[in-house]
Order: sequence, then C-alpha cells, then structure tokens
Amino acid sequence: MDYDRIAYKPNSFVAVFGPTAAPVEASWTAAPLNFRASIQTAEYAVTLHYGEREMLTISPDGQQILLLAGEIYRPQAAAVGQTVLGLYEQLGPDFVKDLNGTFSLILVDSRANRILIATDRNNSSKVLIRWDGGRLIASNSIYLQPTPGARLDRTAVASYLATGYLY
Repeated sequence: MDYDRIAYKPNSFVAVFGPTAAPVEASWTAAPLNFRASIQTAEYAVTLHYGEREMLTISPDGQQILLLAGEIYRPQAAAVGQTVLGLYEQLGPDFVKDLNGTFSLILVDSRANRILIATDRNNSSKVLIRWDGGRLIASNSIYLQPTPGARLDRTAVASYLATGYLY
C-alpha cells in the first residue's frame, strides 16, 4: 500500500474488526496514522487507527468508543464527540438521523455488544468495507484498504469513469 498519500488526507481512519479469539493487531499492519485505540465486545476485537486526536471520544465508563471524521453542524458544542455519545445514549442506534453535517463514524458499544458504522444522510463521506480473511476492514480512505488479493471490479471502473473517483 502507498501510505504516503494518507498524510494529505485529514480525518482519515481505518478500523479492523476480528473475532475475539484472535488478536487483531498481530494480523494487520495499519497505515502510519498517529493514534490507535482498541476495544473488545463479546464477539469482536476492534482496533482503530486514526489521524487526529480529536477524532476519538471515549465514554466515561470506557465501554463506548466513537471515532468521528468530518463535521457535525448542530449541535454546536465544545465536545462534539461527547454530545454525539449523549445522543446515542438517549436515542439508541437511530441517533444518526438527528445529526446534521458531513461525517463518517464508527461507534463501538461493548456494553450493548454493538458496532455502528454510519455516514451522513447524503453519504458525502464514504466508509469503505472489505472482508480480508476473517477480518472486516472499514476505512474512510481507499488508500487504507488492503490491496493484496484485490481484483479489478467492473462497477468500480464504471464508477471511476462516471465520477472520477474510485469506490
């Protein structure tokens, strides 16, 4: 993978989900993003790599981790991540419907054994998903997706020709 390009992409993240029986970090070499966090649910071990400190918010009890890339327009608060976690506590998984902005997020709730991956309602900030063996890799940058074993996809080529961007 060409990790040099990631330096030019602010708000980048990659999350690696694997079964709890196998350590995720031993089987994945992530891009050299500045920060890393790990959390475990009853079924998954999750390792999050992210580029900016402000992207990560952890609940006071340490049971919920929110990785937020992009911008939330309202509510405007000093601690946007804590506000989003508060909305999740009040409304459950439907809290995303009340968020306005351009964002992508991953929320891991080990207490509820729940993992949420979401984007804004216009899907302006993509989250790309790929199965790699027994692991699920989610990122908001195509440059952070693993390339070994990847094949050329007709839909991806058509998307690139039509939009100029490869999904």
